[in-house]
Amino acid sequence: MCLPDDEYEYFENTLLAHHEFLLEYKDLMGSTTTGCNCILVLGENSDHAILCDSEGYSYARYAAPMPGAKEYLNSRMEDVANRVLLEAAQKCKDSMAFLDYDDFLEKEGFDLRKSTYLLELLEAKMKENFGVYSVDIGIEEIRINMDPELCLERCRIITGADYTEKDRAQPEQEGRSAKSLLKAKLDAVYTAYRAKWLKMTPENLINNCEEIEAVTRMYKDAPEMLSEEDAEYLLRFKDPLAVLSNEWSSRNGIGSLIIDEEVRNIMWELVDKQAAEESFEMEPGYNDPTGSPKMAM
Repeated sequence: MCLPDDEYEYFENTLLAHHEFLLEYKDLMGSTTTGCNCILVLGENSDHAILCDSEGYSYARYAAPMPGAKEYLNSRMEDVANRVLLEAAQKCKDSMAFLDYDDFLEKEGFDLRKSTYLLELLEAKMKENFGVYSVDIGIEEIRINMDPELCLERCRIITGADYTEKDRAQPEQEGRSAKSLLKAKLDAVYTAYRAKWLKMTPENLINNCEEIEAVTRMYKDAPEMLSEEDAEYLLRFKDPLAVLSNEWSSRNGIGSLIIDEEVRNIMWELVDKQAAEESFEMEPGYNDPTGSPKMAM
């Protein structure tokens, strides 16, 4: 559970005092045949937390600090959200998927109905996926309005998971243009880059500033300058942004303006020399330069 900062500080400094919330959650704590059940008490802005077992009392009879608890929970719930969305995308009908609380408890080992904090954290992590349009928290289930193709693509990039051919979206079958599919892929790749950058220390951010600048500029400016044929070619790669930003910075440097003509020159050279196929990871089945590019979801 998550307490306001002042209440958490009071709890942390007076573990043996009376705390009403411990009585409210007493049924979640105590010894069992398999071990000891505890609750995790956090502060809204604290990085650490306290594991507590009151054994039915109103004070923390057993307590232990848990450094880095918030970072651990964020990482854990991001993994959980990816698993949930992967399964939801595969079962999605008419852009709607449903997450049953009992089914979630059986698979993940904890009951979302008993922790508002974890429920809200999972909701926030699911909404970070650009393929999720809305998340509606219900009494018996969570309703997810989504684009299943985009959710699958983002989950694949974040987790490194691979899917069967049944789960892969084929542009011809879906009737979407290559530019539309490339835009979705660039969104997913850029989301993964941002997640990586946000975890960097200030020193590492400074050391990687050229990559950040090049990738960001390519993501924001290049898509509108690409033709349908350009998009078909770039869909071969798992990370089209790396292909574009590397070629751009090596030819022009990160300080130069991005202009239509230069982007066309870059694409002409990439397609003509096909050197990128040797330097960057390709999508499965697209290592043959003569093959028809498709987007793996």
